[in-house]
Amino acid sequence: MSDKKRKRNEYKRIWIANARQKARISAESHFSSSDEECEFLSASTCSNMMDLPSTSQPMTTMTTEGNLSPSDEGGHELASDNSSSGLPDIDWDSVEKFETLSVDTDTDFNPDEDDTLLEELAVWTNTFQVNHNAVDALLKILKEHGHQNLPGTCRTLLKTVREVETTNISGMDYYNFGLEIELLKTFGQYPKMVTDNVESVDISLNIDGLPLFKSTNTSLWPILCEIHLQPRRVFPHVLTIGPSKPTNLDFLYRKQ
Repeated sequence: MSDKKRKRNEYKRIWIANARQKARISAESHFSSSDEECEFLSASTCSNMMDLPSTSQPMTTMTTEGNLSPSDEGGHELASDNSSSGLPDIDWDSVEKFETLSVDTDTDFNPDEDDTLLEELAVWTNTFQVNHNAVDALLKILKEHGHQNLPGTCRTLLKTVREVETTNISGMDYYNFGLEIELLKTFGQYPKMVTDNVESVDISLNIDGLPLFKSTNTSLWPILCEIHLQPRRVFPHVLTIGPSKPTNLDFLYRKQ
């Protein structure tokens, strides 16, 4: 056995003996007062000390010949950090009778609130012309915080139609939104303080071509309507699309 290993083993034996002796002295000096702090140097000594009866008779200290060996690196491990003084008596029967109350989150769910929120979000989006990407992000946040019934996209929120039937007029695909329908819908977006004082509404119509692609001659010819109120609002009345300009002006007089 090397001299270094022999010295280390000797140190271990001395340390263990001193630790046990100190534990006995500490336990005997503080046994009569439960309010004073008791220090234990090993896990085995601590567990046995807590089982001792609280009497005035002489105490018999019980220790377990456990392995208090230090780690292979030459250090030592103590369990005194887990010990404390003045531990209260625990009524384990009461603990076993404890009942855990479960919270049912479904009882707080009200689908009518989500329906109302859905309508208000749609009105808010149209009134302030909110960017659809911003609405998508807002819907995602709301869904993550309990509003699972809300749609995931602005397109679904606004019930945007993805497919429509068109008519070929003036050599172009033609779709009429309905002037009266769109006018009433847009007029309803104004604040009540504005609409209450309105007896008549002036509007203006405008048409112009809008090329869609550089590689083709396909162009969009919308008829836009503007309401002469403050703030000014513009909405589409008719949309036409084709490979060239309209061949005639029949689409201007087409009724829905």
